[in-house]
Amino acid sequence: MATALLRGTVTERDVKALPENCRQVGAEPRTVITPLARDALRQRGITVHKSKET
Repeated sequence: MATALLRGTVTERDVKALPENCRQVGAEPRTVITPLARDALRQRGITVHKSKET
């Protein structure tokens, strides 16, 4: 199972570029995930874990 780290602004294109076996991703605290990207994550069954600000 692959895990990725999301940064900046995440778009649907970014989600489509994730490996097929990716089931969870990490996101930095200030990461913005667009509505279409959220839909794409949900459709693929990928969960997002936001890291805490330090």
